[in-house]
Amino acid sequence: FGKWHLGHGEGAPAPEAYGIDASRTWNSSGAAWPQQKTDPYFVAHSADLVVDEAIAFIKQHRDKPFYVNVWSYAPHATLKPTPEELAVYDDLKVDPKDFPAWMRDYVAGAKDPVQQMKVFCAAVTGLDKAIGRLLDFLDETGLAKDTIVFFSSDNGPEDYHIGNASNAGMGSPGVLRARKRSLYEGGIRTPLLVRWPGHVKAGRVDETSVLASVDFLPTVCGIVGVDAGKCKPDGEDVGNILTGKARPRTRPIFWEWRSGVVGNPQYTPPRLAVREGNWKLYVNYDGSGKQLYDVVADASQEHDVAKDHAELVSQLAEKVLAWKKTLPP
Repeated sequence: FGKWHLGHGEGAPAPEAYGIDASRTWNSSGAAWPQQKTDPYFVAHSADLVVDEAIAFIKQHRDKPFYVNVWSYAPHATLKPTPEELAVYDDLKVDPKDFPAWMRDYVAGAKDPVQQMKVFCAAVTGLDKAIGRLLDFLDETGLAKDTIVFFSSDNGPEDYHIGNASNAGMGSPGVLRARKRSLYEGGIRTPLLVRWPGHVKAGRVDETSVLASVDFLPTVCGIVGVDAGKCKPDGEDVGNILTGKARPRTRPIFWEWRSGVVGNPQYTPPRLAVREGNWKLYVNYDGSGKQLYDVVADASQEHDVAKDHAELVSQLAEKVLAWKKTLPP
């Protein structure tokens, strides 16, 4: 339920064509909401509409195992909170000095940072309330103890240099370098929250282990006892990390970004990246432009140490360039 974005328009398969039993989506050829064309505040209301669908589905299927994808629209641009949502932040103040370095410079360059931050915060608050309502429903029905909830994002915060985000674009990557569309940490490192009462300890923070979205499939399959091997997943089963065992991952993570990066020129790295251990290497398709960072010791990625680790750079570059050759055109 929510944003599909895996093809829409003439000839694009609806979500059900992929084996999904029920859906209501946008950016999709499947069933949508009529309010999307009539409600000027559809994005502001969308999180509640999606959660309504999820709750209705769970009520119908609560007596047997179920899987639900809840894809929110907000805080994706274009954001248009309701006047009531904005009113909560009437007294909000924004001072660039309150943020870490990369975000400090970004806020200082905004056209209207106070109003942009109000719009962003109001949109996130709407999402927060909707997700809270879903979690409350699981609690009230007694399903919470048997339900694993993953909450994360597909990328870092949007940039106000993008036209449809110019009225907001105020999410903070903290100390991390860059924003959405960049392979630097601010563009791809996002928080992951997991709730599974009795299995995942509430309030525990793991800042050591490294997980990626490619790990979701093998992890969920491992938890529910399904063999994911025939799918040949790129990730690994990190179920033991979720339940309390901080550990290094067993596989490197690879990335490619084929499109452009907006904003600060320092947000634009080479096209390919690989992380293994604490090290993250960037390289172009032809092997040029290598950059190496210790993203644990240097989370803000201000110190390229490629010249000091020639052998490691060569090894990591070989791995990511070999991975690139396995991708479809």
